[in-house]
Amino acid sequence: GFRSYRAFARRDDAERVSHDRLAAQLISAPLSVRGGFKPVPRANTRQTPGIYWGELHGMAFNQRPLDDFYDYAKRVSRLDFCCPCLFSYNTCVAGVWDEVKEAADRQTEPGRFVGFAGFECGTPPDDSHRCVVFNDASRVPPIFCESRPPANEEVFLSRLHPDTIVCRTLDEFYDAVDRFGGIVSGHHHTLTYSRDHLAEMWQKQRSRADGEEERVLGLLRGGMRMGLIAGSDTHDSMPGNPYPEPHCRSAAGFLGVHAGELTRDAIWGALQRRRVFATTGARIALHFSSSGDPMGSELPADRARRFDIRIDGSERLSKVELLRDGEPIETWNPDSDRFATSAADGARRDEPAFYLVRCHQADGHTGWTSPIWFG
Repeated sequence: GFRSYRAFARRDDAERVSHDRLAAQLISAPLSVRGGFKPVPRANTRQTPGIYWGELHGMAFNQRPLDDFYDYAKRVSRLDFCCPCLFSYNTCVAGVWDEVKEAADRQTEPGRFVGFAGFECGTPPDDSHRCVVFNDASRVPPIFCESRPPANEEVFLSRLHPDTIVCRTLDEFYDAVDRFGGIVSGHHHTLTYSRDHLAEMWQKQRSRADGEEERVLGLLRGGMRMGLIAGSDTHDSMPGNPYPEPHCRSAAGFLGVHAGELTRDAIWGALQRRRVFATTGARIALHFSSSGDPMGSELPADRARRFDIRIDGSERLSKVELLRDGEPIETWNPDSDRFATSAADGARRDEPAFYLVRCHQADGHTGWTSPIWFG
């Protein structure tokens, strides 16, 4: 339909060029292309039994088919699962949400790859961005929640699918997601957190100097109980892309999940129970438990605070820390790509606290487990 609203003109004299002439010139133009494809580093393809790698916050922009997004996840980033995100002002128009759900089902191959249906919103009152993902989205209608003025103009709202649930407040948004069994994840563009289940410690658009880690730890100190994940926020339909993109200066983060099998139900259960961990873009396998209870667990305050830590790094580990309420209480310097130890905190009994593990590699990559809560 471009003929109805596009006109082309020569740059030097502004002479109009017909569409047919332009097409002929483009087709016959000689091309000389040189270059090479940057391969994904070997460190990004490392496999550890019981751990699956994925992406819940990759944007399916640039008008590419959703299958292209999944193809990049499978063949280039070699992820085990992913959720291509469009904003709800995209997914609520016409049949786009049905296309998202159909693509997730079409791309899912139990034991090999899992696709999830989800979307992103710019929620009121402050335009905090949040991602939503569903396990079984077959009966989930389009959910619209956008604070940006253009998305709330009458001419745009008239284009929404007739089954769309329109949420005008943040609570209406959370209630709608809860009604259909979804999970909400905050991230770098979430200005204020509320009923979010997951939080991103790392994505392509952030840097180590912007304080996101301390902000998330502060939310945990304030009483929020969220699993810690990472993602890309890619704006070029390339989930897990380890290279910088325009306006995305860092490597994509990786979300690791502890699950018994690679099925949608198993991955979903791990997300619900916060059996998840985050890295800055390396496949660092993190294991963290307390007397057999894994990361994400909520335990009684009087339970003995003994911990087992095991890390399978992609490069040499330079530092491993056990954090209590976000502050290091024990530190190790393994100088090896693998590390395992047991630790205990006998200083706290009957006092609420949360614990997590943070590790640093010699190549600059970092990993964080989800917390274990006591009390």
